[in-house]
Amino acid sequence: MKTRTGSIALAIILILIPSLPALAQESDSETITITMTTKTVIEIELEPTNWDIGSIKPEELHTTGATYFTMTNNGNCDLHTYVKGNDVVWSDNPNYKWELSSNGSNGIGIYVLWCERTDYEPIEGLITAEENEFFSNFGMNGGNPKHFGLKLQAPQADYAGGFLAGGEMETTIIISGVAA
Repeated sequence: MKTRTGSIALAIILILIPSLPALAQESDSETITITMTTKTVIEIELEPTNWDIGSIKPEELHTTGATYFTMTNNGNCDLHTYVKGNDVVWSDNPNYKWELSSNGSNGIGIYVLWCERTDYEPIEGLITAEENEFFSNFGMNGGNPKHFGLKLQAPQADYAGGFLAGGEMETTIIISGVAA
């Protein structure tokens, strides 16, 4: 019986030996704090934000040149950008409109709008009422501005009411972006 009690006591002592230094000291720990930004900020800057064409005649073509507008990504992520056009509306009577062409042809009451670029993926692309890719993988933090221009062809003449002379017409182009 003494041997058995001694063996059990020796086993308990052997089990406690690795724990003795831990029991003798206070607990010590260090922490590492990791901070991350998970909020995606999308900020597209356009300069200028206006194109004043002036007087326009039926079927007349107006262009800004391919570097007239500058678009800068001031956000914190790369972007895929998209462009979409709208109908032209008479400021004094919003019921009078020119429809934006969907196929690149003008007509009575239908105008055409294109974008043109030369400094990045050179293209001349049709702008429609449907959202289309504009610049893919657009770099962030203002370090890589993109230049583009616009071309507009007025509707065909229809003096029975399809082309308003002397009216102030306006439209908007929407450029949007999503994180790449």
